[in-house]
Amino acid sequence: IATQPQATGGGPGTSSRAPLGSGFMSRPVIGDHKGYGLALVLEVLTGVLTGAGFGQAHSPEPLAAPGARYDLGHLFGVLNPSVFMPPSQFLTRMEQLCEEVVQTPRALGVERIYLPGELERERREVRLREGIPVHDETPAALQELCDRLGIERPVLG
Repeated sequence: IATQPQATGGGPGTSSRAPLGSGFMSRPVIGDHKGYGLALVLEVLTGVLTGAGFGQAHSPEPLAAPGARYDLGHLFGVLNPSVFMPPSQFLTRMEQLCEEVVQTPRALGVERIYLPGELERERREVRLREGIPVHDETPAALQELCDRLGIERPVLG
């Protein structure tokens, strides 16, 4: 759905903050009419309905000010798929959708398309198997802190 961040005048941009702009209407990164509609519905559900900032009033700039209030809204919902179709049909359709997503043609330099949470699950499996990497300077910094606090340093790996 999302494309790449847009420059102020349209077209590809280079700033990671460009998509934030200063409100919903300045976010051209969402993508075409379906993305626009989905983004507008989400703006209604998470901004208008919750009483939080929305549209032009919801700007990232005030977040940089010391002591600024985060005016962010959240909406959590639960749907029971069995209300719409048998669970087995839902699972089959989900598997088909997931397969279509990961088989989507990739951009140059993109080795693989991950589903949400897939990369994190794979990393977790590696960390459980191989341990969590620790920066070379961490043990010495931890020892220095323990010495200063007068406590015994925990054993690392």
